[in-house]
Amino acid sequence: MSKTVKKLPPQMQGVVNQIEALEARLDASRKYMSAVFAAAKVGICLLDAGGNVLAVNDMGRIIMQAEGVNVLGRQFGDAFCCENSLERGCGHGANCRHCPVRRNLEAAIEDDDFSSEFTVQMKNARSGERMWLRLGVSQTGTGAEKQLIVTMVDESLRKRYEQELEKAKVAAEKADRSKTQFLSTMSHEIRTPLNGIVGMLELAGREPLSEKQQECLQNAKRSADDLMHILNDILDFAKLENGRLRLERIGFDLHETMARLGTIYQQLASAKGLKFVVTDYSSLPRVVRGDPLRLRQVLHNLLANALKFTESGRITLAAYQSTRKGQPTLEFSVEDTGIGVEEPMIDRIFRPFTQADSSTTRLFGGTGLGLMISRELVELMGGTISIDSELGRGTCVSFWMPLEEADTTAGERRIILRPRTAARKTGADKKPHDDARTENLMNYCMQKMQMD
Repeated sequence: MSKTVKKLPPQMQGVVNQIEALEARLDASRKYMSAVFAAAKVGICLLDAGGNVLAVNDMGRIIMQAEGVNVLGRQFGDAFCCENSLERGCGHGANCRHCPVRRNLEAAIEDDDFSSEFTVQMKNARSGERMWLRLGVSQTGTGAEKQLIVTMVDESLRKRYEQELEKAKVAAEKADRSKTQFLSTMSHEIRTPLNGIVGMLELAGREPLSEKQQECLQNAKRSADDLMHILNDILDFAKLENGRLRLERIGFDLHETMARLGTIYQQLASAKGLKFVVTDYSSLPRVVRGDPLRLRQVLHNLLANALKFTESGRITLAAYQSTRKGQPTLEFSVEDTGIGVEEPMIDRIFRPFTQADSSTTRLFGGTGLGLMISRELVELMGGTISIDSELGRGTCVSFWMPLEEADTTAGERRIILRPRTAARKTGADKKPHDDARTENLMNYCMQKMQMD
């Protein structure tokens, strides 16, 4: 060849040199593409216009479980050894007309611009394994050389992980529901005899007792009240967890609510040597619509926390009217000069069973449910709650709720949103000894009233 080339005219010699250079580049490109095709971590299968396999890379053979098997010239389903293709061949089985692989291959043959990616479950008859495959189908080439490229990714492991994760999620949710139900049931079971204890302690306090006996009785009464408060928190927590807690919408006297809270906590703060301040609320609407019980519960939780964690200084309860996004709102805040909260703990303080640290529980007691319940109640009211605190300097917890003034002239309409899932209790739910205890307590109270 070289001798022949040397005899060519210089102009022809240049053309031959260009052709040889192009052939060399083409050969290098072909080798490069062949290496990429073989080494790709995705299965690649090249099909002709009739759907027959022209080439498949190593990863494709692994996914097809066809290592050492001649799959060239066979339909894709036959090459994969699809269970639906065993008897009559790919495209001719009873289930083939519903096969998304066949539909996409046929669509790609008909439409030059067709491209799709989909996930399909196929059973490989060679191994009996049911696999999840993510397939991509597109067309390449033109005219008589029209070809299809099918990419394959085995997602069986990921699907198994997803299924196991879903099973674990279902099991965890079931366990969580069981835990919540257990908390609710046990709280009810404990509260019934505790009501009897509290009632008897109240009655015992009316009897002539020595100073020491009165002191012991008061300690027992305080302990019973603390336990009742914990049980009520647990019951509210269980209702919130199950989505069973609903709010009332009734008209109530906001000024009276503020006055009662002021009276109660003025006495409690004074007993601890603290100053208690209620800001002027006379400009607020007197009668508003909402759930007075749950509003008082939130304010009680915040004020009780402030009282518990403040050893000196003052506690301030503030209420005022504002607007958010053009809508009137009621804003409340409870500020104290207590121990405060470290900044890393602020984001966690509204989570259930959370306190500043374990020493907080040892020093001050409590379940760590109060703020979590308060947050949930405020959100049910349509508002939000936030906390601003500095360790050693104090804390301010504030929340807002939509303001809806009630019509004081019209008759009040009581609307109660009842729990959707809670079954109504009947007399059959009560235990005989619970009724007996209650009856004994009531009889004793009646006897005392007659004697007095």
